Amino acid sequence: KRTVVWVGLAGLVLLALLLLAQPSAAPLDFAALARSAPSGRRLQPARPSQQLDRRHPKYFHEPPGAPHYDARYFKNTSLPLEQMHSRLLSILAAWAASVDRRGGPSQLPWFMAYGTLLGAWRTGSIIPWDDDVDIGMLRSDLLRLPAREAVDDVTVFERNAHAGDPSVLDRSNTVDARVICIQTGLFIDVWAYHPADDNATAFANKVGDAALPLAHLFPLSQLPLGPLVLPAPRMPEAVLHAWYGSDLSAPHADDVPILTASELERANGLERLPWE
Repeated sequence: KRTVVWVGLAGLVLLALLLLAQPSAAPLDFAALARSAPSGRRLQPARPSQQLDRRHPKYFHEPPGAPHYDARYFKNTSLPLEQMHSRLLSILAAWAASVDRRGGPSQLPWFMAYGTLLGAWRTGSIIPWDDDVDIGMLRSDLLRLPAREAVDDVTVFERNAHAGDPSVLDRSNTVDARVICIQTGLFIDVWAYHPADDNATAFANKVGDAALPLAHLFPLSQLPLGPLVLPAPRMPEAVLHAWYGSDLSAPHADDVPILTASELERANGLERLPWE
């Protein structure tokens, strides 16, 4: 019995020595991982805890129950969906004209984004039950613009005061600018894109979505949206796949209406939702 005990103790000591002799694991090179990550959501470097709080006070504010209106100009009445689409297209047209006065998209590149791009790519129109419009541009170009300026008599451009901070940790200020109708409070969101790697071969915004290869964005193409023909990423389908996955006909966040089915039917003449 004593022999067995001593053999067992010797084995435990040997195992402990072997474990202590193992080399410590090398720290992960998060920058290298991010550079080698495939298209899709980028790997985010680990950050020391003292750097986690990058939040700023929320800059833009929306009234309760009306998330796509600016609180400063909201008239306490949400527009019917058809009127909302018409007004959003007017805001887009005013913005496009203001860019043209600066030399056009070749001098100030911008493009339709998210559900707006999806609607333009699918049918050349705003998704029937969508209630907002999104555009994108490079952060460096956004920061060249005035902090606030009139676009036309009823429309203003306003940049988020925290747009210079590209951190995905600033969750209260993911929208970098807005083009706002001061008559109704309706706005279009402007998302700024910054280099996602050291070589600026891909670009990302503060939302933390998939980084988009530069070659998928530029040079710009064009797509119709209602009566307008507007700038779009060079490869819109590839960009949409990066945002929404392989099946662009499947319902996703941009397809989920915030209105009731009866409201949708009255506004659009739909008998039922497209995926039902």
